Amino acid sequence: MASVYDYYREHQSPSNAPKGNGTFWLYAKIDFSKQNMAAADNLKLFKVKDKWLLLRGFTRTLVASDGDATADIGTAAGGQQLDVAQDPYAAGDWVTMSVLTGTAAAINITADGYIYYECLEATVTSGITEVMIEVYAGPADAEGTDSLTED
Repeated sequence: MASVYDYYREHQSPSNAPKGNGTFWLYAKIDFSKQNMAAADNLKLFKVKDKWLLLRGFTRTLVASDGDATADIGTAAGGQQLDVAQDPYAAGDWVTMSVLTGTAAAINITADGYIYYECLEATVTSGITEVMIEVYAGPADAEGTDSLTED
């Protein structure tokens, strides 16, 4: 049976809370040698809040993985996708997510939830991948860092 890991609790983004209104970045660095994933496993990368807008996103693989699979990044495990069939298993430069391009419409978060990283096909036990997502939150919707790590 596939597992879901609360990755965001132990690996906090240095910029996961807005100050006032405006944009801020969510950032995660996934080290698969410390967080192994099997096919269909999910990481909860970031906690997101109702009324936030997701503007654009990027991924980068720093260290290639031993796995030969793809991964999806989305607002639900297997749900609305932000990056479809991302290939984290070959090292490279930052690439724009396939859905959060910055030129397409922003994704409106309509309920508190998570951004998930789903391993699609094979077990992964090595490699390092980074994920960045730009968020807009108005002044009434800005919450402190502590509210993003508590359920």
